[in-house]
Amino acid sequence: MRLEFFPFPFLIGVGILLILLIVLRCKKRSLPYLLFFSIFWMYLVILIGLTIFPIPILSIFRKPIWRKSIEHVFSQINLVPFRFGGLFSLHPNIIFQEIVGNILLTVPFGFGIIFIMPAMSKNIRWMAFVVGLVIETIQLLITIGLGVSYRSTDINDVILNALGVFIGYGLFRMFAWIFLKIKHRYGINPKGLFAFIDDIINQVSVHNHNMHKLN
Repeated sequence: MRLEFFPFPFLIGVGILLILLIVLRCKKRSLPYLLFFSIFWMYLVILIGLTIFPIPILSIFRKPIWRKSIEHVFSQINLVPFRFGGLFSLHPNIIFQEIVGNILLTVPFGFGIIFIMPAMSKNIRWMAFVVGLVIETIQLLITIGLGVSYRSTDINDVILNALGVFIGYGLFRMFAWIFLKIKHRYGINPKGLFAFIDDIINQVSVHNHNMHKLN
């Protein structure tokens, strides 16, 4: 038996979002912020669903003799960057899923986190690796708890996830550049949702300018 992502874990994620939206609204957060927060939160929920679920919950009740030891679990961890083992001898679809898939997983994070926490732009370098580390750590802890082969722990996944975050942030910077070009060229005075986006871009510019001055 496995614990699937749908429906209960997914519904729990949605329920938490509704509570957070009420709290944020009470703190006078704008409607555009709540919109971007909701989109980003649901992305995180889906990310958890893709990287953590399904979980073979019946493995917890297996006899101890069937369970893998912690030593065995740690022996399966790959801490050597760019050592992919026999990955490239597998079907191209599997290679695509393992490499490109891990990159695409975190592209929305690099793009969307800025709309929620503009100051994160100055910490995007280390934050990119934190995302992958958190995912791999959760998978490792579940593997240890279950005592069975659940998900592999691989430093390459962390690197690929970090690359995805960098690509996402790069897309944000490109989006910001195009947004400002259009705004200045046509003398547009942004309002509503576009005013929120304009404010976010200006905050990021200030943070990056301050970082350059410190460096």
